[in-house]
Amino acid sequence: MTTAEEYLLTKKKWNDLERARIRQMLKIAFKHAHEAQPRFIQSALGVLIPIALCGLLILLAVGARGCEGEPGTAQAGEIEYSNEAIVTAIGKAEISKKFPYGIKSIKCAGEKACRQICLNSVVNAKKRWEKAGKPEDFVSFMSKRYCPINANAENGSNKFWVKNVKFFLKNG
Repeated sequence: MTTAEEYLLTKKKWNDLERARIRQMLKIAFKHAHEAQPRFIQSALGVLIPIALCGLLILLAVGARGCEGEPGTAQAGEIEYSNEAIVTAIGKAEISKKFPYGIKSIKCAGEKACRQICLNSVVNAKKRWEKAGKPEDFVSFMSKRYCPINANAENGSNKFWVKNVKFFLKNG
């Protein structure tokens, strides 16, 4: 099972547990709202209070967990991949034997050292991306520094970098 599959499976289990927890909280809220009021008030408030509590619980759950349901993963419909998965995708997109992982600015002794430099770049780029307010998807954001289009040494292939990295993220 790949890292992406494990992540999606874990995310699904987490979302199922979160939904069950919210359902239980709503049952308790309905029960207490119904029991707390005298009979003549129950008809009007017995409907409005649980609805208000449901809305509040949903807002709290979404606000605390993000749109995707997990802390720190709220992105506009994009799956958030681990740093290791991104590095692996970059390595596959950068098929150079001379410059593993596309590392040209720093001399690295072998593929393992180049992978570590790439991993450091991904970690630092994620920090910049979060500080910038996540203005676009992470791979596109990182490409502007890691593999800029129209760079001096660029041979025209940099324009395909984002598409290639995203392909390897999704397809392994």
